[in-house]
Amino acid sequence: MAASGVDRIRCVQLVLTAECNLRCAYCFQNARGRGRMGSRVLRRAADLLLESRSPEGELAFYGGEPLLEFPRIREAVRYVEKATPPGKRIRFSLSTNGTLLDDRIAAFLSDHRVETQISFDGVPAAQRLRGVGTFARLDRLLDRLSRRFPSFLREDVAIAITPTVRALPYLARSVRYFLDKRVTTIHMAPPTTHDLDWTPGTVKEIERQFEQIREVCSRHFRREATIPLTLLRRTSAVHAGMPRHAPICAAATGERLAVDVDGQAHGCAAFAESYQSLPAGILRDGLRAMRLGDLRDRSFTRRLRRYQEAARSASLFHSKEAKHSFHGRCRACRFVESCRICPLGTGFIPGNRDLHRIPDFPCAFNREALRSRERLPYLPDANDVLTGRAPIPEKVREFEEFLSVAWTGG
Repeated sequence: MAASGVDRIRCVQLVLTAECNLRCAYCFQNARGRGRMGSRVLRRAADLLLESRSPEGELAFYGGEPLLEFPRIREAVRYVEKATPPGKRIRFSLSTNGTLLDDRIAAFLSDHRVETQISFDGVPAAQRLRGVGTFARLDRLLDRLSRRFPSFLREDVAIAITPTVRALPYLARSVRYFLDKRVTTIHMAPPTTHDLDWTPGTVKEIERQFEQIREVCSRHFRREATIPLTLLRRTSAVHAGMPRHAPICAAATGERLAVDVDGQAHGCAAFAESYQSLPAGILRDGLRAMRLGDLRDRSFTRRLRRYQEAARSASLFHSKEAKHSFHGRCRACRFVESCRICPLGTGFIPGNRDLHRIPDFPCAFNREALRSRERLPYLPDANDVLTGRAPIPEKVREFEEFLSVAWTGG
């Protein structure tokens, strides 16, 4: 098993369909086909996750819009739940635009604890830039989930905001809106593709928005003892960052396997070719060398075993300190170990041939986000409690005292 590379797999991403019912303005999926995943491919992909030696794994549903293929989601969840061996834990996740998420689907996702990420940029002015006519539908969805599936909304639903330069003025207002809707988890990351509206003057607006977001998060922390934006959560795991010579993202490690509608395997769902035409040049050339081919082929495990070497040869996912933007070299940035920027953005910069040039907007956005994270409260995690760096939470202490009394009969 170790020789095949299968044992490294911790996450399998299933691109269930190349189709989508929306056409969001900044989506990188620019050439969608009409393919959809069949049962044979789906089950073989799930089997690879089950065969991995990792005690925990994730099966993630992507598209296109994956809820167009909800029967396949239901099939995959039931198949994996039945086939998972003792001692192994598989969790499920879904990335959706939310417009097809009705009560029947919500009930299934809630019952099976499917972590559901809804792409939604916030207040009407921001969401209009993403897709005209979608705000009202998603606004009603959050109200319905709050009313009928409150534990699902609280525990398993996250909102994903994709801020563009034009949407920046509405960012803090959108965060407040989601908190008013009882959303507990908000992810935030700029688009992978190059933003044509970017100018160096955009930095001032980024700073203004994060100043307001810090205040919103501080007030929320005083009430709820948590930070709603995952980007701004400061824990021991986050503080540790990643080793300087590690790949920039998991797409180069072989721990993640993305399977396209036709069974073609890649290191990330963002590499799938059923819904996009990659720009010619360094991006297309680099990803071509990293193709894993059809996961049903006999030679698949051999290619998977060599994947890390192929990713290093592509030169997109390593040498983080050599990368640079308008701010300068990453090696000079104090956030170099904590920053997360998708390497694919390099290939979307018009006319770029420099493997180490990263887009300016994500760089500026991340720098200000990481500054803001430093100024927000530290969140002790389980590791802090176990190592004694943080006190045992009061609720846990009360439970321990209850057990002690019950055990002694006092």
